[in-house]
Amino acid sequence: MTALRMESVSSCFLCGAVGAPLYGGLQDRLFGVPGTFSFSQCPECRFVWLNPRPIREDIPKCYTNYFTHEARQPPDDQRPNRRPPSAWRQTLRRLILEAHYGWPQPSRHKVPRLLAGRFLSMVPLLRRRATFGLALFPPWYGERRLLDVGCGNGSYLAQIRDVGWRAMGVEMDPQAAKVAREYRQLPVFVGTLEEAQLLEGSFDAITMNHVFEHVPDPTSLLKECYRLLSPGGHLVLAMPNLGSLGHRIFRQHWLALDPPRHLCLWRAATLSKVLRDTGFRVLRCVPRPAGAAFIYCASQQIRLHGHTNLALLPSIGGTVFERLESVLRPLFPGLGEELCALARKPERAMALART
Repeated sequence: MTALRMESVSSCFLCGAVGAPLYGGLQDRLFGVPGTFSFSQCPECRFVWLNPRPIREDIPKCYTNYFTHEARQPPDDQRPNRRPPSAWRQTLRRLILEAHYGWPQPSRHKVPRLLAGRFLSMVPLLRRRATFGLALFPPWYGERRLLDVGCGNGSYLAQIRDVGWRAMGVEMDPQAAKVAREYRQLPVFVGTLEEAQLLEGSFDAITMNHVFEHVPDPTSLLKECYRLLSPGGHLVLAMPNLGSLGHRIFRQHWLALDPPRHLCLWRAATLSKVLRDTGFRVLRCVPRPAGAAFIYCASQQIRLHGHTNLALLPSIGGTVFERLESVLRPLFPGLGEELCALARKPERAMALART
C-alpha cells in the first residue's frame, strides 16, 4: 500500500482555536496502514482530532483490510437453527417497548400494561434484552422510518427492521453493503450520506453506531442529518468516549484512538455542544462501560507490543477493569468506554440547520 497523502488541520472544528500537540509518532495498531500519525487537542474546549489527517480521496485506503470485509457468510439471524422467541418473552419485550420507548399500545388494558412495562424497564438486564442489546434503540416516532448511517453488513438494521421500523442504510464499503443487500435483503445506498441525495424530512430516526468518529466534517454531517429528519425526529449516536477510564490509563496506547481511521474523538461536553450548535435538542448524552474488557486487553497489547488484533479474547484483568469502571461511574459520571447520545429535532425546525 502506498503512503497516505496528508493534510494539516491546525484549528479546532468547534471553536476555531489553534490545536496543541497531544500524541505523536503513532502507528496503525490494527490493520497496518503505513505512516506515522498524531493527534491535536483544542486548549479551549478539549476537542481532539487527527492532525495531519488523510485527504478525502485517500481515506478509503485506511479501510483496505477493515474488519467489515470479513463478513462473508450468512449472518446468525438467518441461520435455520435459530429458535424463535417464546410467547412470554415477546410479551415482556412488548410491555417494555410500550412503556420505555413509546411503542403504540393496544386499545385495551392500557394503564395496567403501562405500569407493568415501567416496572419491568427498571431492570437494566430486561431493558437490554427487550432491545436485543442494541445501544442505538430510538424512541418510536412518526411513521417509524429509520436510516442507519454506516450500516456495515446490516446486522443492526435487520434487527431494528424485525421490531417494526422501516429501515434503510447508507454504507461506503461496497463489500459490507453487499452482505446487507444479499443476505439480509436490506435497502442500502453505497456511498456517503451527502451523495445519497435523500429528500428532506425523509426519516423519523437516524442512527450512527461508531461512525461519527470517522468523518472528516462532523458538523456538515449533523446538518445533513437535521435536514433529513422529520420535525420531532430523533438522532442516536454511539462512539468511543475520550473521557473513559481506558483513555486515562493507557493514553496514547488506548485502542479507540485507532489512527488513521478515527479523525475526531469526543467527550460528552464537546458532543453535546456540536449537537446544540447544529440545532438539535440534546435529550441524553452519557457514557457507558460497553466493551471495556476488550478495550483493556487490546490497549494492554498495544502498550506491550505496539499492535493488537480484533480476535483477542478478554482476560480476567479485562473483566476486573470493566467492573471497576462500572463501580466508579456513579462517582465519576464521565467514565465509560462508549459515549451514547440521543438528540431530537425540534417540532418547529430551526433556521440554524439551513444556514
